[in-house]
Amino acid sequence: MAGMRLAGDDFIAPSQACIKPVEITRKEGKLAKVEIEADGSYVQVNKEGDKVKLEKAKISLTDCLACSGCITSAETMLIEQQTHGQLYDVIAAKETTQQAVCVILSQQTVASMAAHFQLSSTEACNKIVGFLKHLGVDFVFDVSLGRTLSLLESAKEAAAKIESGAKLPLLSSPCPGFICFAEKTHGDFILPHISRVKSPQQITGTLIKTHVANAIGKSAEDIFTMAIMPCFDKKLEASRPDFEAPTDKVDCVITTRELVLMLEEREVDFVSVAPAELDDILHPGSPAPLQGHIGSTSGGYLYHVHQYLCRLVNADQTTFQLTAKRRQDLQEVTVIVDGEVKFTLAQAFGFRSIQSIVRKMKTKKCNYAYVEIMACPQGCTNGGGQLPTSDGAGSPGDASRDVVETAYHSVPEVLAFDDERITQVEEQVIDMTQLCYTEYHAVQKEVVAALEQW
Repeated sequence: MAGMRLAGDDFIAPSQACIKPVEITRKEGKLAKVEIEADGSYVQVNKEGDKVKLEKAKISLTDCLACSGCITSAETMLIEQQTHGQLYDVIAAKETTQQAVCVILSQQTVASMAAHFQLSSTEACNKIVGFLKHLGVDFVFDVSLGRTLSLLESAKEAAAKIESGAKLPLLSSPCPGFICFAEKTHGDFILPHISRVKSPQQITGTLIKTHVANAIGKSAEDIFTMAIMPCFDKKLEASRPDFEAPTDKVDCVITTRELVLMLEEREVDFVSVAPAELDDILHPGSPAPLQGHIGSTSGGYLYHVHQYLCRLVNADQTTFQLTAKRRQDLQEVTVIVDGEVKFTLAQAFGFRSIQSIVRKMKTKKCNYAYVEIMACPQGCTNGGGQLPTSDGAGSPGDASRDVVETAYHSVPEVLAFDDERITQVEEQVIDMTQLCYTEYHAVQKEVVAALEQW
């Protein structure tokens, strides 16, 4: 089978096609085969030639996520184009192109490297910067300012939604895995609920292509920006048409695993790398410390929205106490005014928790005002692009996740509202909407229609 054609020249290859199109009942000792009739229906044919029409199976979210069918060939190419080889090529051509090379470093990557190589987060960060600058990278920025702006605008947006009587809950938007799922699976139903605030990656990318570009006398086109992230879906996020403008573009995204691959390819002992400091994104060329934010290891969105609402409604107390609902990946926190619950907010990590939230929304039983959503169980420090345990285990176990989370929270953490850099950004950036906001779009379900005829 050549594959299923979608819109235009896009298609899903046979290896990516839906793995469970029909339900087959197997009886021991009975051999049968499946045939497709002229009308597209499926029949089971036994040894005697008798045919039984098969019912279409209902595909659960678990079945769906076991298959890469949602990643079309066009999206696969976008991901495959973003590799560390791009960075090597750009650096090699610098003398001719005069491009400035900038790297955005995620805090989750730093924590993963620190845990894996048994270093402090500051040591791991400085060695990553030292390695990249030795390669020829000009500037390495962390995402802390971009995340400060994303957290601040998310809190403001949540408060505005609540005050205006808009449909709730408001769902956080920095996770591209969830955004891809929402646009393709629930479209117009769920998109009005999704925050329009950009992720820290994309806000930082825009800051580099605007503010940093002006500061070093370059145009946006004369800067190459690569991000190092804990998640492969960040490659798709950077490739969104909404971010194609030269001033919004993050040119390449690699994961923590690919960073280690770069070290291995060049036979570099990471622990022995000469350290260097991060650059200050507001003052390129000056050093800056690694900075974190209070809250979850996925950025702290729920914490900041909770604190903002507590201040806004003069809550009885601002204590942030999460309560698990059935499992640790779905937790709640409340805002209490005059002894009564004013708002209930939630944190939903992993698709089981996301499915629970969506089900509640569709049955109109969701009483949350805001939900911090991440596709990966345990959040971003457990992203698919992170490193396995240092003892060589295949996937991180609970103990190793604890080590990574401890490393994540070991750096100085601030509340976004108290970040002193906000005033400087507001003074220097004219268009805060372009810097911090985007749009999301329902994807036409050509795949479903194709499966019906497959």
